[in-house]
Amino acid sequence: AVDVEERPSFEEPLHLLRPNADHSALIADEAALKRLEALGPVTVLSLVGNQRGGKSTLMNLIHSRRLSGFQTGHYLDSQTHGVWVWPKQHPRKPGVTVLIVDCEGLDSPNVPQHYDWLVAAVTVLVSDVFMYQTRASIEQSSAERLDMILKVVEQLGRSGTNQENKVGRFFLWLLRDHQLQMKCSPKQELERLAPDQVSALKRNFSEYDCVPLP
Repeated sequence: AVDVEERPSFEEPLHLLRPNADHSALIADEAALKRLEALGPVTVLSLVGNQRGGKSTLMNLIHSRRLSGFQTGHYLDSQTHGVWVWPKQHPRKPGVTVLIVDCEGLDSPNVPQHYDWLVAAVTVLVSDVFMYQTRASIEQSSAERLDMILKVVEQLGRSGTNQENKVGRFFLWLLRDHQLQMKCSPKQELERLAPDQVSALKRNFSEYDCVPLP
């Protein structure tokens, strides 16, 4: 156990996983791992989505209600490379740390597609709450991309049973800039995906929901 008073503080995020030169693999930062090992019990909240969608800004606000921290910018090239984590004390559970995870956008230019799937899948596997962000509405192309990510998750997680892998893992589909009126509840909209896509959600997550954001 780690004494609450002795828990390290983190003023800025840590670069936990970096891409190698040709973006064929992720390399762990040993110094970041050592700092995280000192935290004790953790719960992990992550966000995946396209670049330039406001992911890093949202995670900064979730962490500390400020706009700085995870790198943001209005550039064509991604401002987040690999996987970054930013610990903060759990607001309701003394002795538990929340790891806020921000990762590289799924559509970063000049990056092979399998690298996108790898970053997203690794993020799912380490998460207790996994948020998937898209624009405006639940579209088939976004659903197909999520389905591919979950297939990679299942390939990487075969060391345990599906039930063991998904226990306690929650999925949240965030719809940014949502303006259209839904015919049913957001969760019901999510359940209108193709049956095999809904089955993939149920195999990989204990619970799932959808939240529209204006």
